[in-house]
Amino acid sequence: MYSKGFSKYTCQYDNKWIAFPIYISYNVLYSNEDLLNKYNKQVPLTWNELIKTASYILEEEKKQNNTDLVGYNGYFSDTEDGMASLYEFIYSYRDSMYNSYPNIDSKEASRALSMIKRLKNEISSAKLFLSDETETEKLLKNGKAIFLKYWNLDEEKNHYSYIKSLLPGNIDGVSGSSIGGNNAGINTFISKEKKRATVKVLKYITSKTIQKQLVRNNVIYTGINEIYLEENIYIYLKSRFSIDVQFISRPIFESKNYERFSRNYRKYLHSYIYGNSTLEEIIQNIEDLTKIYTITLDSENTTIGRTLSIIISILAILMTLSLSFPSIHRIKPYLSIFSNNSWTVFVLGSIILLMSSFAVFGQVTEEKCRIKSILIYIGFYFNFSPIMNKYMLMFPKNNKLFMWICNHRNLFYIGGLLLGIGIEMLGFFFSSHVTIVEYENEKRYKKCTTSSNSLFYIINNISWILIFILIISTVSIVIMDYVMIPLKPYCVNFIFISVGITIINLFIYLSLNETKSYISYVKLQVIFHILFSLSLYLFFYIFRLIYLLLLKKFGLLDKNKYDLKSQNDILNNDTSSYEENTKQKINIEQRLQTKKNTHNNSISIINTFATESISFNE
Repeated sequence: MYSKGFSKYTCQYDNKWIAFPIYISYNVLYSNEDLLNKYNKQVPLTWNELIKTASYILEEEKKQNNTDLVGYNGYFSDTEDGMASLYEFIYSYRDSMYNSYPNIDSKEASRALSMIKRLKNEISSAKLFLSDETETEKLLKNGKAIFLKYWNLDEEKNHYSYIKSLLPGNIDGVSGSSIGGNNAGINTFISKEKKRATVKVLKYITSKTIQKQLVRNNVIYTGINEIYLEENIYIYLKSRFSIDVQFISRPIFESKNYERFSRNYRKYLHSYIYGNSTLEEIIQNIEDLTKIYTITLDSENTTIGRTLSIIISILAILMTLSLSFPSIHRIKPYLSIFSNNSWTVFVLGSIILLMSSFAVFGQVTEEKCRIKSILIYIGFYFNFSPIMNKYMLMFPKNNKLFMWICNHRNLFYIGGLLLGIGIEMLGFFFSSHVTIVEYENEKRYKKCTTSSNSLFYIINNISWILIFILIISTVSIVIMDYVMIPLKPYCVNFIFISVGITIINLFIYLSLNETKSYISYVKLQVIFHILFSLSLYLFFYIFRLIYLLLLKKFGLLDKNKYDLKSQNDILNNDTSSYEENTKQKINIEQRLQTKKNTHNNSISIINTFATESISFNE
């Protein structure tokens, strides 16, 4: 019964009932009955009529030396009541009673704000407009006002010579009144016994039977609309216009910090009503309180989106072109650590990490947050899996787990990829969500967040756990190879440098919560995605290649150690080649018999790997 009325706008949050209305109150127009009768005037239905009537009566009363008369109080004080007055006044400028609340940058809102200033200048004053409820109630009692705006009071308890009616609007039939009153909810932190007792009380007070009795006796105004439509109730109403009130609730859910929002909202509007600020200035300021700012590729307010997208696109093109390096005859020997397919997977991972940064542009949604997370996982996985694969092949084959992985590595790597993607896909059904970031005097923006619930938190962050496991596993295998086998430093140095930079970037990225500026936030997000993409790509692919080319140029490489033809079987990532090579050169049973055989066989395999498989033509 409450869901059919306006109570859902004041008692619901995130589509859940958090309270129920005990009673409601709303603003009405009080018209001085004696003065209207004296000058044969009607209760105004529009704001223009109110100004015209008040101006006429004020002028006529001045002729009779009545200079203490107030035209209209406005009730635009610097309080929550003033906030309600501002909000409902703009609502009264809708083109139709069925229209929604006008945007602050609409022509309806501009006309409403201009009318407020006109009311103040022509039939009132800044002092009266800023006066609180004490001054208004005083005017109600002494009758020294033509029109007053105030909460709907009980006539029997308050004796005054004013007629109550709906607040005027821009056109006849359109009005607006803020909802007040008292709502009651149940404290989450009380005991179950107290909760059960509270539920009984609330059920009784908010029941239709009790609410109907209170309305019939003119004790309260109820939040159950259908009660006013019952004939046996309607005839007892003192304010029968109650059924026609066009309610509007204050924007209490517009911001996480409504108190700050309300304070700034009033401050900006008052700077126009009582100060020298222009409409354009205050509209922009109000927009900043409510608008969610984003960086798009064609943003009108900043070119940073276009600039960043150009940088990302150029880097992606250069990475794509670099895929041809392993096929170039003069460069191929220096990249023979991987097959062409492995280099393609490696570079593709860097490109995916780079392109995932496009997810931070435009509106932030739950789907985009999840897709970005999936792309980051795939990118890192493609980056590190070829390295892990190669160094695992070089590891001494006395470990059954490594032997199984090496013999089934396609299944192993595809399984790891699908595992990460599968867990990420589960996030679509759980708690990945978007929150609004807002700071004082800063533009608002949205960001991806995770639930504080521990289970959901793990689900939302499982990709990062898998990424760290992948990185640590790769580094561990490389270190074990380096310790057990005398690999040359340049075989591992570039890996350690790139991994170190990646880990530092990851920790900074994950600890980066938010910034005050939405532009700075997007910049940092894109920068870190670029760093993720470039760290391994540059050091393990480009810089390593340049380093080896320089060694060759200055004659620092031992050419006798580089015989590409004799090493192809070991360095080729093809499974059948590896297995054939294993059968021919490694007798696992013999390796397990003595440490000496194990050591000698290991050195034999890795010495070949350490030379980087480079052949030089004399």
